Amino acid sequence: MRQCGGHPTSAVPLRDVPYGSPMYVHPREGEDPKPLRRRRHHRSSCRMADRHRRRRHHTNVLQPQSFLPTFISIDRILPDHMLTIIGTGHVFNISDPISFIVRQCWPQAVCVELDDMRYHALTGDKEALRKDLEARGIDPDASKEERLKQTNAAYQQSAKYQEKMSAQNKSTAGADMVAAIGAGKSCDAEIFCIDKDASATMDRMWTQMGRGERMRYRLSGISDSIFGKRKVDRTQKDYSKDQAAYIEEMRKRYPTMVRVLIDERNEFMASKIKEVCATHDRVVVVVGDGHVDGLLKLLPEEGRRVVRLVELMDPERVKQLKTQYWEGVEE
Repeated sequence: MRQCGGHPTSAVPLRDVPYGSPMYVHPREGEDPKPLRRRRHHRSSCRMADRHRRRRHHTNVLQPQSFLPTFISIDRILPDHMLTIIGTGHVFNISDPISFIVRQCWPQAVCVELDDMRYHALTGDKEALRKDLEARGIDPDASKEERLKQTNAAYQQSAKYQEKMSAQNKSTAGADMVAAIGAGKSCDAEIFCIDKDASATMDRMWTQMGRGERMRYRLSGISDSIFGKRKVDRTQKDYSKDQAAYIEEMRKRYPTMVRVLIDERNEFMASKIKEVCATHDRVVVVVGDGHVDGLLKLLPEEGRRVVRLVELMDPERVKQLKTQYWEGVEE
C-alpha cells in the first residue's frame, strides 16, 4: 500500500465506490465506465496530510512568527512594552532553556550581567580584549593563568570556583551568558553589558572587608574545593527554598560581600536596564538569580515577566515554560 506523508492511503476498492460519492468521478473518454477513485482528490489529500505532518512536527525557534499569517507581524502579537528577567546560575548547564526563552521573547535588546572585558573574552573578540587588558595594566600576551595571578585573591578564588563547578556540571563558566548573547543576536537584538567592572568590584570588596570576614571568605573557598559539587547542590537546594531568606543569611555572615557584590551592583544594573527600556520596547535581562529580588524592587512592575533559576533547573517546569512561551498557552 502506497504511503503518502506517513499515512496509508484508503483501502476502498475502486468498484465499491458508489455513484455520487466524493470519491466518484465520471470516466474519461476511452476509459472503462466504472466508478474510479478521484485522482485529483487523492493527490490533494496526500498533499494536505503531508502539510499537516510538517506543521505538527516543525518548530522554528528562531522565528516564532512563522506560524502566523504573513500579514501579521511579531510586533502586533507581543505587548508594546515587555521586560523579561531571567535569573540564571553561572555554574549550571542551563544554556538551552535560556536560549529558548530569549528567542521566544523576540527582544529588541538583551542585557547581560557582564562588563566589557568579560564580554569580549566570552565572545572571542581578541583585539578588543587586548585593549581591555592593556588598559588595566595586564600583559595581554600572558597566559590565562598568568593573567589571573595579576588580580587580587578574591577574584582568583571566584574565577577558579566558577571554572571548577562549571566543569563538574558539564558546562563552562559563562555559558549562560554566551547562550543569551547568541540568542539575542539571532533575533537582531542589541546586546548591552550592564555590570560593573568585575576586577575593580572585587578589589573594592577585598579592601573593605574586615579581617574576620576575609578569613570566613577564604575558609569558604577551601570548603568549596574540598566538597565541590555536593556543597553546590546543597547550597542550591537551600537557596531554592527561600531566596530572600538565604540572601539575608549571607548578609549576616558576609556583610561587605553582599553589599558590594549584590546591593551596589543591583542599583547600577537597574539604572542601566531603565536606560535600555527607555529606548527599546522588548527587553530581556539575564542576570544571576541572586540579583533578581533586588532588581524587582528597583524596576517598574508593568509589563514584567520573571523566570527564576529554580524553574530553569526543573525539566518539567522547562516544558511548561516552552508551552507557555512558544504555543501561547497561559497556565
